Amino acid sequence: MRRLAQRISPRRAADLAALALAFAVGALVASTLASVRYVDNPDEAYYLAYAGYVGEHGLAGLPQLFHDYASEPARWRFPNPLRVGYIGLATGWTALRGTSFAALSELSLVCHVLVVLVAYRFLRGLQGHARALLAAALVAFSPLQLALARRALIDGAATLTGLLVLWSFVASLRHPGRRGLRALFALAFGAGIVVKETGLLLALPCAIVLAWERFAVRRSLPLGEYALALLAPPAVCAALWLWAAGDLSTLVSVVRIILSSPASNDYALQYGGGPWYRYVVDELLLAPWPTLCGIAAIGWAALRARERQAGDAAVWLAAWVASLWLAFAPFTKNVRYVAQGEIPLRALAVALLCELCATRRAAPGLAVAAAVVIWWSVAGWIDFERIFVTAALYDPMTAPLLMLRGLAPGP
Repeated sequence: MRRLAQRISPRRAADLAALALAFAVGALVASTLASVRYVDNPDEAYYLAYAGYVGEHGLAGLPQLFHDYASEPARWRFPNPLRVGYIGLATGWTALRGTSFAALSELSLVCHVLVVLVAYRFLRGLQGHARALLAAALVAFSPLQLALARRALIDGAATLTGLLVLWSFVASLRHPGRRGLRALFALAFGAGIVVKETGLLLALPCAIVLAWERFAVRRSLPLGEYALALLAPPAVCAALWLWAAGDLSTLVSVVRIILSSPASNDYALQYGGGPWYRYVVDELLLAPWPTLCGIAAIGWAALRARERQAGDAAVWLAAWVASLWLAFAPFTKNVRYVAQGEIPLRALAVALLCELCATRRAAPGLAVAAAVVIWWSVAGWIDFERIFVTAALYDPMTAPLLMLRGLAPGP
């Protein structure tokens, strides 16, 4: 055993630990699935109905979904059929596991396991294997991510595709001479849009980071190729939506409904209004210490940005988080819509924590940071169980979170 341990490099050990972490948290969440209540949650019912309908009628049934959505005002408050990527994924999964809410929850759980693994692999290239493992642990035990891992909703898949967009974008910035990475980014961006149409908003973080590198840092980047990578995926997705809708008038009607319906949605108006910092408040209510450290790290990255160093990953991640909140600010505020922003926020928190714990010798400082991350992870699991399992909270919005934290009177 000792000889085997000596043969395993620290990086390999971290890889194995990340794999064990992802599957361990998957097993823990799976143990809570039996207690999920799906009654009175129409969003989940719509996703299940979409998957069942396409499973029965095939892709030829998509135009009917678009037509029904456009012609029945009662449906306008609920998930729209533009999300053909997720509908196809859910259809395939339910074909294997059965058309049930539980099957869609299993799909969300698989997405969470993949989010943890992809987050580790992405951050390993930016921060090194030790810090990446700590950040992956914070992502794995985030109360929000754990909550999404057990619901029959789109958010787990949207978080995964959003993370793939970030990973491929950062990879292309780190290696601007490799066109294949820009093509991979365009593919990931298109996948994010076709899974959930709000993936279009990721163009803003990309544009802000690109503008910073090109004009503030004065780094030579092929802006024309990046523009193509940002513009081509929406065009391809629009063509796909047109094919799925069956005709242009139906597609235009669906898009118009999506843009206008929140103004008449009582639930969205009552619980989803407010300024952009609603997202910050809700993150603080869900996971106070990692979020506080992450916000402090954004300030730390802003100070670093004054040095205008090309390729500063901390500045990229901070800009991504802040501009993601800004991009979603005009719409209904629900922190699960921006759950993908937690990955760079947790990475920044770990980076700052390790800087604060740093000593002349790396090991003691890393051990202190690891102890803090373990504490935060345990606290995250406890909060997840209390808020989402015991209290059975469905939507992590400010009002119910304040009540569950004892900061506001109950109903």
